[in-house]
Amino acid sequence: MASKYQTYLNRVDGQNELLRFSNDPQMYNSALTKEFNEIRKDTYPDIAEQLDLLWHAIDDEIIPGKTSEFYTTLKTVKDNNPLVDLVEE
Repeated sequence: MASKYQTYLNRVDGQNELLRFSNDPQMYNSALTKEFNEIRKDTYPDIAEQLDLLWHAIDDEIIPGKTSEFYTTLKTVKDNNPLVDLVEE
């Protein structure tokens, strides 16, 4: 019998991982976390823009408080993509 890790590596093209692993909490959580991380990563501004926002916050002597554009931009991403609730094993 293949290990859970090997099963994960043997993907079926076009099949949703969350659906495939719906009866396996450990693999489901892994797929859910992966999907969440990819969505959040794709939603953040690029690093150069984040650093520019941080620099301006520091330059404006906000040093990045909760009113800086740096904070509010990243907070918006976090609010729009909240952490997912993992299923119990």
